[in-house]
Amino acid sequence: MKDKRKTKKFYSSIHKIYAVLKDEDILFKFKKLQHNYNGVYDPENEEILIDFRGYFIPTIIHESLHIIYPEWKENEVLKEEKRLVNLLSQKQVANIIKLLALRF
Repeated sequence: MKDKRKTKKFYSSIHKIYAVLKDEDILFKFKKLQHNYNGVYDPENEEILIDFRGYFIPTIIHESLHIIYPEWKENEVLKEEKRLVNLLSQKQVANIIKLLALRF
């Protein structure tokens, strides 16, 4: 039963991330960021800034989680990011890349 709940939570989180990627109100920008940041979510401007020199799939997931769960602390976001990244299939990675590519 526990595995079924974990699987359901995983797919729910992935679909929420897909929704963030499809949300035309949220801007995605690639740029060189300072302070060794891989990404930053700016809620004031509804922008996700991604450093293209870093790991952009985990960064997209991480910054999307900040949008989906604004009440979460950074350590909660990091934990969920790591969990999701480790469970992603090749198809899900491809879907994330496709959805992001459609934004540009």
